[in-house]
Amino acid sequence: MKRLSPTFLFAAAAAAISVLPGCVSQTARLGLPCPVPGVLVDAESASVFRAGGQGAGDLVYKTTLSSAAVGCDYDTKRRVHTSVSFNMNVERGPAGAAGKINVPYFVAVTRGSAILARESFTRTVELTADPVTKARESIDHITIPLAKGLTGGSYNIVVGLAVSQDQVRYNRTKAIEIPKR
Repeated sequence: MKRLSPTFLFAAAAAAISVLPGCVSQTARLGLPCPVPGVLVDAESASVFRAGGQGAGDLVYKTTLSSAAVGCDYDTKRRVHTSVSFNMNVERGPAGAAGKINVPYFVAVTRGSAILARESFTRTVELTADPVTKARESIDHITIPLAKGLTGGSYNIVVGLAVSQDQVRYNRTKAIEIPKR
């Protein structure tokens, strides 16, 4: 389990956020809603190719995030303490070999289109002879100070892969299925 640094709560920026459906938010013990989880659409998958290629035979691996879920508890100081977990699947492509890879990703707290906080993480994944490596990633200890009149359900916890602009363009136009071995 990973912990967010104290600076996680204070980063700020603005961006439009679109999240994938199928994520689960639990209700805190007091009956108050937890933040709404999601996977950022443009950052849900990342395909990595060998140098100079972008065809199906050049694919080294493809990572996909899914099934974000949150749990939370409220304290008496108008804060909601949240954890998020999500699936990370890494498919080895035809150009991939067994070995360790580092998968960079982020977790952000948003409200509307405003990014209130964001922190980056890296997961080391061991690619084996199996075509797909599956993992469940968890981030604990996300504390959100609640604005007056708001509940945890007024906020989103968004996860995504750290993708380049080229990967975003690729995801939007040429996403490929991994050929079966």
